Amino acid sequence: MFKGAMPWRNRTRGGRGENPSNVRLALLERENGAVLQAPPAYGTRSRGAAFVALIRRHMGMDWKKLAWCAALAGSSMSLVACGGDDGGDDTMDPVTHTYVVSTISIPMTSQRHNEPAPGFNLDGVDSDGSPTGATCVDRSPDYTSSNDPGESGVDNALGGLVDTIGSLLGDGDLDATLAEQITEGSLLIMMQVRDVNSYTNDSSVQVQLYLGSVPGGGAPMVSGSALAPGQTFEGTAIGSVQTGSIVNGRLRVETDLLTLAINTGDVSLDLNIRDAQVRANITPTALANGAIGGSVRVEEIAEAAEEIMAGLGDTVLTVLGGVADLEPTADDPLTCESLSVGILFGGVEAQLSGG
Repeated sequence: MFKGAMPWRNRTRGGRGENPSNVRLALLERENGAVLQAPPAYGTRSRGAAFVALIRRHMGMDWKKLAWCAALAGSSMSLVACGGDDGGDDTMDPVTHTYVVSTISIPMTSQRHNEPAPGFNLDGVDSDGSPTGATCVDRSPDYTSSNDPGESGVDNALGGLVDTIGSLLGDGDLDATLAEQITEGSLLIMMQVRDVNSYTNDSSVQVQLYLGSVPGGGAPMVSGSALAPGQTFEGTAIGSVQTGSIVNGRLRVETDLLTLAINTGDVSLDLNIRDAQVRANITPTALANGAIGGSVRVEEIAEAAEEIMAGLGDTVLTVLGGVADLEPTADDPLTCESLSVGILFGGVEAQLSGG
């Protein structure tokens, strides 16, 4: 936000005063960085030199940004936005870090409007769950984000079905099932984040997901109830590289499909999360406060239930049809084809063998 202009005054340096008739600049302060302004009537050489002097004196920024701003100062642009060492892009040489998901949780939701829950606003509305709503979207209550403060309209219908899905799989504790899969090495989801210039704000990072495995087989090392950091895994790429960003220390990336394979040993269920959004606080050693949101097709879950037990698919279709909250059907707007998902996760640093 602009707070006002400060005239460039005559200052003394080394016994010589700068001539205000040659350089008239304004430094407009704002919360992040600064905007520099120079009247276009002055020559490019004097304007560029003045910008360099001003930046060095007032911002102490790195030479990469200094050169960039000086170059822009000599162009026809009258306003140049140049952040200092405030955690913006290019505050360090690009690095790559690899993480493995060490914890996953599918928490139960309260099914009350504006209660906290993981996930994201997938449909662009904030529904109060009124039983008189015109569509299945309106009749399903939305939540506030448990991971991103201030975000509302969070869609997470799956949270109201945690016990139902647990019973379907023959194991009432989904989180315990997922934790066991991770610690035994059958559910190792890895994330490699490339071209990181800042852990605070970076407008473009490259993210590749992998399905990991322990080299030579066996179980990974654990620390307490989660994976131990610093391990090396083999990895098979999942999908293509996606472009994401880091905003206020939080990694953000989206992918068309992210599959979470839940397996109790006797039965299994693949949650194919479509248009998945992934966010997490990122540091060189961990991913924390992570959330995954997206949608799963009701028909796919019903088909999986039918494979578990003949005739079960119709029952599941009826149950899910009553709570599905995304993509109303054309012939019946009170029936939705997809179910919103909200999942929590955390990750620790890891290595890819050969990478």
